[in-house]
Amino acid sequence: MHTYNVDLQLASAPTSPSLADGTYAINFNTLHATKDQPSAMAQYLLSPATLTVAKGQKEVSFTIK
Repeated sequence: MHTYNVDLQLASAPTSPSLADGTYAINFNTLHATKDQPSAMAQYLLSPATLTVAKGQKEVSFTIK
């Protein structure tokens, strides 16, 4: 298993105070940190990501090509 640090900047969207336990798909774009264009990392990450909620704990998983 490999672990990577990721800086996420989430667009504002209405959110529910809590999510029911389960698995959710999250579509995402990988953008450059300072320019309005895709990041070089975009070619390595597959969308959607997976959000898993269990007992109030949330975990996001990304698939790497």
